Formats: sequence, structure tokens, C-alpha cells
Amino acid sequence: MTDKLHIATWNVRGLGDTSRTFKQSRLKTWVHRQRVQVVLLQETKLDEPKIAQLARWWAGPQFWDPANGTRGGTAILIHREVELTVLDSRADIWGQWVWVKFRMHEQEWVIMSVYAPAVPGERRSFFAELPYIVPDAQNMVVAGDFNTVLHPGLDSPVQEERKADARLLLQFMAERDLTDTFRQMNPEDAGFTWFSNQLRDDQPMAKRRLDLILAKGVAWESTSEVQVATDSSSDHKPVSVLLRLESGVKREAGAFRLNTENLKNPAVLDWCKKHWEEWERTKDWFGSEEECTQLGFRIITRALDAFSRILAKGRNKEELDCIAQIEEAEDQMGRDPLTNIYWERRRVNGIKKLEGIQIGQQEVWARRAKERGMAQVDRMTKETFRRLCPPRSHNLIRALQHPFNAQADLAVSTADMCQYAADYYTDILTSRRPSGESLSDLQNQNELWQHTTGKLSQQQRLSLDRPLTLVELKEAIQKMARGKSPGDDGLPIEFFEATWEQVGPILLNLFNGVLEGGRLTKDMCRGVITLLYKKGDKLNVRNWRPISLLNVAYKILAKALSRRIGQYLTELVKSDQGAFVKGRSIAENLMVAMGMYRFSTATVLVNGRKFQEFALTRSLRQGCPLAPLLFVLQIEVVLNAATSNRVLKGLELREGVEVKTGAIADDLLLITEATSESMGAAKSILDQYSVLSEAKVNWDKSVYFLPEEFEVEDNWSMKRIRFNETERYLGLQVSLSNSRPAQDRILLSKVEARTKKCNSAMGLSLMGRAAVISTSIFSLIWHIAAVILISRATLKQIRRVAARYLWKPGEQEDTGFISKVSWDKVTQAKGEGGLGIVDPERQNVAMLGKWLQKISLQEEERNWMLILQYIPQHEFHLTRKEDVWLCIQMAAFLKRRPKSALGAAWCAAWSRLRPQLPVAPVLKEDILMQHLFENPNIMDSNGCSFEVSGAGNFGKKWIEKGVSRIKDLWDEGQRRWTSEVNLPRVLGRLREVGTRLGELLEAIPADWKAVLTKQDTKERGGWYKVEQQRANPTQVLRLEEKMEEGVWKVTLWEPLRGNMNGAKLRRISEETMNADQSLVAVRVCLQPGLRRGLEYVLIQGGAAILDLRLDPARYSWQYTGQNSKTLVDYDTKLGRRIQKPPEVSTIHICERLARTFNLQQIPSATEMKILWASLPYLPSLKLAGLLWLMSHSAVPSAKWLGDKGMDVQRQCLRCGNSQEESTFHLIWDCPPPSGYGDAGHTTGTVWVPP
Repeated sequence: MTDKLHIATWNVRGLGDTSRTFKQSRLKTWVHRQRVQVVLLQETKLDEPKIAQLARWWAGPQFWDPANGTRGGTAILIHREVELTVLDSRADIWGQWVWVKFRMHEQEWVIMSVYAPAVPGERRSFFAELPYIVPDAQNMVVAGDFNTVLHPGLDSPVQEERKADARLLLQFMAERDLTDTFRQMNPEDAGFTWFSNQLRDDQPMAKRRLDLILAKGVAWESTSEVQVATDSSSDHKPVSVLLRLESGVKREAGAFRLNTENLKNPAVLDWCKKHWEEWERTKDWFGSEEECTQLGFRIITRALDAFSRILAKGRNKEELDCIAQIEEAEDQMGRDPLTNIYWERRRVNGIKKLEGIQIGQQEVWARRAKERGMAQVDRMTKETFRRLCPPRSHNLIRALQHPFNAQADLAVSTADMCQYAADYYTDILTSRRPSGESLSDLQNQNELWQHTTGKLSQQQRLSLDRPLTLVELKEAIQKMARGKSPGDDGLPIEFFEATWEQVGPILLNLFNGVLEGGRLTKDMCRGVITLLYKKGDKLNVRNWRPISLLNVAYKILAKALSRRIGQYLTELVKSDQGAFVKGRSIAENLMVAMGMYRFSTATVLVNGRKFQEFALTRSLRQGCPLAPLLFVLQIEVVLNAATSNRVLKGLELREGVEVKTGAIADDLLLITEATSESMGAAKSILDQYSVLSEAKVNWDKSVYFLPEEFEVEDNWSMKRIRFNETERYLGLQVSLSNSRPAQDRILLSKVEARTKKCNSAMGLSLMGRAAVISTSIFSLIWHIAAVILISRATLKQIRRVAARYLWKPGEQEDTGFISKVSWDKVTQAKGEGGLGIVDPERQNVAMLGKWLQKISLQEEERNWMLILQYIPQHEFHLTRKEDVWLCIQMAAFLKRRPKSALGAAWCAAWSRLRPQLPVAPVLKEDILMQHLFENPNIMDSNGCSFEVSGAGNFGKKWIEKGVSRIKDLWDEGQRRWTSEVNLPRVLGRLREVGTRLGELLEAIPADWKAVLTKQDTKERGGWYKVEQQRANPTQVLRLEEKMEEGVWKVTLWEPLRGNMNGAKLRRISEETMNADQSLVAVRVCLQPGLRRGLEYVLIQGGAAILDLRLDPARYSWQYTGQNSKTLVDYDTKLGRRIQKPPEVSTIHICERLARTFNLQQIPSATEMKILWASLPYLPSLKLAGLLWLMSHSAVPSAKWLGDKGMDVQRQCLRCGNSQEESTFHLIWDCPPPSGYGDAGHTTGTVWVPP
């Protein structure tokens, strides 16, 4: 319940921002600083379209009255945290008043914003009609610019007779029992609210008290303070009134949080340095490293808290001095005619200085935005920055029900709500296991662990156990995100980064002591649980999301350990999750991490008040860098048990290969037969896991898919998803039927909603809007675009929404717009004349192409690969599963439309990306893997390749039967071609097998045949592994030179595991090898490195070339000039380039530009590209946007609009002559508007980009 209400009225003299005065953001900054909850505005000078653009500028309830042309305009803006229920509202059509009726504290209120006309006659009529305009209510506030003086001689410098309009206003006040709050509480203070901007040497400055707050009922009875503030944004001063209402829940101060701006102060850093130097000398006074470190950091926190308060006061001093100067001048004005001019000038100077300070404060947000990667926005005010970031809810918790006892009283005080929240989190975060029962005992009694056998090598265990280093801790800090909320010590990551020279060694000693059995400080082990509202009943604590705030010092250690553990995790986990192992395994090396949890505590923070600490003995700490790894390790036990259970039947992809489980964090996917035996086995495993982990499966929120013709005996309280329904899983809509329509609708609605949100970020240039489209709007669809093919109709609508925002921001969806430059052009790179917007359709296809790269590079054959292999194998009727990867490289199969949505998406995407340039084979293995069909190197007697389908072609049937590559026709044991007698065993009763075999063998190039028949096929520069090695060799070798008969010079290379897209190779040594050594060829490709040039990458973990799923070196794309790219080099940028539409000729653009500006010489394409490359470096990106439009001859002049078919007046109105308003006329002939000086005619200055 609100215990106070702060209301302010202000004639802002326009809320537009044509002169870069940041009026809107300065207004909100003033509201925030003064903690105003209801602000009444006059003279906004905003029409309906501009008000529509400001719809999201103010987050709370808002009521606007549009201006009458450029006159008037009123508004009532209510802060989002004020709890009220709006009952009614009205506004006039002349921009003079707006009122709102609402219910608050079980009482009705009316608040009205008034702008009385400046013309006396109109003002008298307005006051006469006022009683009939505003509804009566028990509690009223009528405030605004009344443009009249109620008490001449006090509200104005001159004593004169009260005017008729003032008498009408007083009559209205008497009828409605309204009190002039300022005059009643300050009977002798002039309280002038308006000062004229026009200074005359022969007359004193005009000043009046025109802005009033009239109150009635509780609004007057609870008034405790009325103030007239000073601000430079308008010639009117804001007036505010503070109402003390019923007391209720308040937000308490909460914990200290260091302002990172203070770290830029050298004195603060010097004090921290001296503190730690002196503290080191007191180390012997303490009994442990933990105690010493804890007290040292507590002193730091207290000191920085004091420093922050001092610095904050100092930052406001300059602004307060300006306000004091203005107020002093206003107080002295009119006292002495001889000094009046001096004080008037002093006031004007103070106003200008104050305005400069306030604008400078807004520009700080532009610098912060640049640090956050948003530098392409011209005017990044605090409000713009906030609008582009996701909103966060910080509402007070007003009341809570008891989490377990429905009969308990409702908690309405902060202390009671803290107790209820703590009861709930203590229950779910405290172990219920009996004190005498250990996890080891349960492990020995349970069979859940027996199927998890992953282990680390001795070298890996020693690597995990080694002491931490300063380098590791520093790298951990560099990987941690900035701008995150710290723990209750208030020290963010920026503090540790700025003082690392001092705190680094201290933390290192403490952390290494922990590795040897010591403990962290109590402060480091404590987490603060703060609550953010999600959805549903606010009285239920379960509907508030718990966010755990951990001290950064703890997170540094957790991050360093997680980086250590993470490098070995991929060797222990299976394709469906991560691993927890028993015996001498990674579990032993995680004892330190688990020890950190053993001493962990938590406290609940409600409305700024912290409850007493309690021990964490169950679950993981949200926000801890170690938590995801620990969860992955323990959930692996469940997945391994399910995979190994023979009663639980999953999806059988082929003999001996079943898919049963999959998991992403706590989202578990289980695939099982709908039989009581199989489902019972799954339920048993999950029940055992619940006992061991004390984590419950939420069956009420679980769902299952089952075809309509089947039923289950027991659904475990899960919801069934019917055939035509969809369910969201990991952000994707899943269905038994086609889920794409539902997914497309959701995507489009998200894009439209985000675009509306971005429309509220005012002042973005064309370049800024282009950046927002790529980074904010289109980012919503990339998660889905990486998995499914979005329909072209949906992508067309998404492009239209983005184009409307680019060319006509703020307009409604049904409003037409003109694309000044084609979409294909704006989606080109900036250096090529575009705006760098990523086209969603081309990006969608490019992202799907990444899966083919993963298939060709990754070592492990994962479940998704098996499923993607399983579906086309059945739809293409293939005998061999491995032929799936061959078929997707053939045009004939890509033209087929599989029945499954997944298969159809892949075929449609890869048909647009398929590389066309075959790479000439070198090794014998390369030749054996060559396709027999659709191979430009294997031609028949007519010079044509053997096609897969069509009249007279036999390729389709042969591929389906399992004869697709040269190796299928070659008998390596006999070193000869297979005979006609053996093929029918594979091909069955197909006709003319012998004839067609002869045609194929005849078409194979002679040099290939020669390589196949060679005794020794090893080639210089080839990569091999020893035949006796495992599937994933520990070493590979490269043949460098044949030194003499029977001896090869080789280099040995070690694969560095852990890279998802192939293992990078590191050279070990150089040796010699006997030429008769049995070797197996492997595929190694060159790949651009991150820190150096090209690096060698081992493909599919060192699998033999003959066993590769998809050879990334088989085909390539033409890139630039003579350069080509293979699947190893593939990325989404290359994928978009492959689909690139025909470019708009730069020469054509140059010729059109010459015609538009009557240039005697046509600019060259090189000059135009230099211009485009220079635009991002211009001081103003609005100017850059204008120059970009000019370069494309797309400046929307009247002539340009008329040529596009719009009915506009073609004569130039700005200069008042009869010339046609063309781009050439606006730039060269039309004089600049007043106020711009000679900016448009400056000569002799050349701007050179950096």
C-alpha cells in the first residue's frame, strides 16, 4: 500500500527534441530524482502521431490530450508502481485539459491537468466552463498552468486589481472546496513559477506564479510539503506536492552496491591499495587465512559505501550550485532597479550552465551504450538504453500466503513476508535425509550408479588437482560478464578487475588453502535469494522467481574450477548428456566443489530486508558457475541407467541402436514404448533418482505425445498432447502433426511485439535502426531458424515489419510506407553499399547448413545424427544407412520432397547450399569414395554423367540397393573390379546389370584406375594413422618425404580434443618410418585459426576416409577469384553469400547519382565504395544515413515522392520559391533554415575519415 504520493505539475514548453536538448529523457531523469509518482504536463505540443510514438516512452498509466496544432497539449503520467484502478478518463480536443478518475486506498480520486488559454477572453470562457468539465469527487487534485494571477502583489511583482478570469477561478475553487496548496502553506512566499526569457534593459524581467496545485479531501489533508523546483528545461518551474497517506509496506534500503563509476577515481583505488598493504602486516593477528580475508573485505565494503555517498554528493554539487545561483538571482530580482539587470543576467547564465550539465549527464548513457556494443545509435539516452533492453520487474511484495498452511494469516508486513519466504526456501533447500544416512550408504544400496563407468586418466586427475594460479584466476575474471548484480558485499566484478594487483594474491592464497582442506569466508559462502515476479497469483511465493546473488569472490573460484572441469567433461559424457562417475573418476576431483556447497548458506531478501541465514544442504545454487556442470554430472546417472535398462524400450533406429533419452539442463526427454512394462521401468528409475537427489519430477507440468490410436494405462498425471496440438520444448513448437504454422504465428507475433518496443526508443538514425533490426528484432528468430525452415510467407511478413520500422518507424501496422532502397540492397555488407542487415530467409538456410558441417566434422555419432539418418533412409528406400549422406549431395534426391517436415526442411535448405565444384581426388581412398552417379569426372560415351533418375537411367535403383561409390565395384582383396557374377547378390533382379557395369567401368578415368592398382599408394603430404590404433587415434602422422627406398620421413601430430568441429592438431616430433608400415588414410583439413594463421584439423576424430559420414573435402564453393571454400570453412556468412541475390551494379548506382546531382563526371565504383566504407566514422550517424541515401539517389524530396506515385506538392516550401523540390535543389540551391548559420555553405574545410 502506498504510504505517500508525490504529485508534480510542469509546463514543459514542448516535449519534442529538435535541438538535441534531450527533453524527454531529462524530464524522466527529473521525475526519477525527485521520486515523483504522478506528473501533470502542460504545453507538450505533441500531436496524435507523436503521442503514438511515445506510447512506450512512459512505462506506467498515461493519459494524453493532443495539442491543437503547436498550441497546448496536456498529459497525466502515473508511475508504474502506484497501485490504483482506473475508473474513467476524459480529454478535450483543444489541448487544454485531461482528467482521470481512479480508485486508490478504497477511495475515489480525480486528478486533472489544466492548460488555460493565453488569450484573456478564451481564458475567461474556459474558467466559466471548468465546473462542468471536471467531475466531482471526494478527493481531487486540479493542477497546471492557469495563466492567471490569483493574488496580485504576491503572485506577481505588481499590486493591481484581481482580473475577471482570476475571480472565476476562485469561484470554481470555492464551489469545489479546492485549496491552493502552495499559498496555504507559504502565505508570504512569492513562489514565482514563470520567468520571461525576453530580457530588456529598460524593463525588469517579467515573473508570475501561474502554476498551481489545487487539492481537496485527503489530497489536501495529507499534504505535508509543497515545493517550487528549479530546472533549465522550461521557462516554467515544476511545482510538486507530497501527500502522506496511510502507512504500508515500504522497500527498505537493501544492501550496498558499488557504483563502478567510482573506480575511475584515483583516490579510491589508492586507498584500496594502501588498505591491503597495511592489512598484510596484520595477518599474524588472525587465527586463519579465512578470518583475515573476511575482515579485510568487510572493511573494504564499509569504506567504499562511505566513499560512494561522499562522491555522489560531490557529483550533485555542481548542479546544486547552479540551482542555488538561479534561486539567489530570482530572490534578488526586483529589489533594487540598479542591480536588476545584473541578477537577470546571472539567472540566465545559471540556467544555461544547468542545462549543459543535464545534457552532459544524458550523454554519459551514450558512452555506456558504446561499451555495451550499442555504439551505432546517435542519441543513446538513459531512456533509449532502457527501452532496447528487456524490462525487469522490481515490484514490492505487498502480501504473501503461507507456503504450506492455507489456514495461516496473510502476511502483510515485511517481517512476516520474510518469514514465509524463508520457510518455503528453507524447506526446498534443506535435506530431509536422516542425519545418520549418508549419500554413500544410499549409493551402495542402489543400483542406479552401476551403469556409469566413465573415468579420468591419471594425468587428467593430476591436472585437476594442481594448485590454482594467478593466470587462471585472471582468465576466469576476463570470462565473467560485466554489469551483473554482486552479492551482499556490494563488490562487482569491475572492482576485482581494477584492484587485481592487490586482491589477486590474497584470493589465490585463500583458494589454494581451500583445495588443501581449508574453507572460504562465511561471506563468500552466503547467497542472497531475491524474488522477481513471474506470473499468476502474487500471494503465492511459488510465483516469484528466486534469483541468487552470490559474492563475486566466490564466483571467481567457481569459474576457475568450472573451466578446469569443463575441458574434460566431453570425454566423460555421452551424446545425450554429461557424466557423473563412480570409483576413481571425476567425482573425486569434484570434492572441492562439493565442499564449497557443504558450507554454503542463504538468506532471503524481501522488500530490501534480509532474513536470518540458513544452511544449504540440498539443490544447487542458481547463478553459480559450477552449478550447470554439477547438474550435468549428476543427471547423467539417470540417463545412463535408462539407456542400459533392457525393459525400457526406446526408438530403435537400427539393430543395436536405440534412442531413449535426451536432456538439456532439467528438461528431460524420454522416448519409450507405451507399454506398462517399459513405462514402469522408466518410472522406477526416476523414483530412485528422486530418493537419491531429493529432487522431485513435476508430473503435473510434464506432457506426453502418443498417436490417437494408442492409449496408456497410467499417465502419471501428465497432460496428453493431441494430434493437432503443439507443445513448446526448448523454445520450439513440437507436434505429432505439422507444427510449423503454430511456430510461424508465434515468431511473427514476437517480431511485431519487439518492433513496437523498439519504436519507443526515440531518436535512432537510419544506421541505428538497421543495427537494431539485426541485433534486437531478428535475434528473436535465430534460435528457431537454426532448427526448422521457416515458411516463405512468414519470412515475407517479418521482412515487411522490419522494413516498415527501417523506413517509417512508429507507424501502425496498417500504414503504408515506401522502401527508399530495395531490401536486397540494404541486406548487403556496408562496404558494398548496404546497411549490413542480415536477411532472415538467407540466414535461416545458412544456419540449417551448419548441421551438415557438424555431420562432416564431429567425431561422435550423436542421437540427432542417427535420427536425421533414419528418416531419409526410409523415405529414400535405401538399403544402407551410410548412403543417406551421399544422397544429400545429389540434385535428384534433393528435388524429392520427403514427407517428414524435418527431411523436407533439410532438402530445401541444402539444395540451395550444395557445393558444385568437385575436388580432384589424390589418394586411393579418395578415389574409392567417389560417387558413381552425378559425378562430372565419370562420363559415359556421350560425354554425360550417369544420372540418378529419368528415362533410361539406372542410378536410383542401384543406389537404393547399395551400389553408389567406386568402392562398391572394387575388390581390394583381389585388387580388381568386381565381377558381373557378384553384383546380382546386391542388386537382385535388376536388368542389364552386366552392360551397365561395363559402362561404369569404362567411364572411370584411367589415372584413377592406375592409382587403384598400385602396390604402394602412400602419397607425400598424406595423413595417416597406424592401422592397429583405436577409432580415435592418439597420434596421426604426415608423410613428409621419401628419404630412400623403404624409409619415409614423417611428422607426428597430437589431436587436441574438445573442439566440436574437429580436433586441432599439434605437432609433436619428426621421425622416420618403414615404408611397409600398414597405415590407414585419415582426413585432415586446413582451417583458419583464432590466434594465428591456418591450423590443421582432424576430421571425425581420425576416422578412416573410407568410413567418413560426409567428406568435407569432397566438394567446394567458389568464393572470390581463385579462392574456394569447403565444408570445413563453412559459416553462416558463407552460407548467406552462396545464396546472395544478383547485386545491384555499383556502376548503375554511380550513373543514377550523376543524373540526380547533375554531375559532369560520373563517380567511379571505387570512389563510391570508399564513401560507403567511411560512413561509420562520421561524427553523426544521422549525417551518415543522409549521405547513404544520397549515394543511392533515395532522399525523399517532393520530386522523388512524386516520381514514386505520391500526390504531393512539388514546389519547395522551405525557401518559398517556385522551384521544384529535388534533392539537388535541397542540397545546393535552397537556403538553409534560420538557426543553422553557414553550416550548409562552409568552404575550405575537408573532412577526412580516420
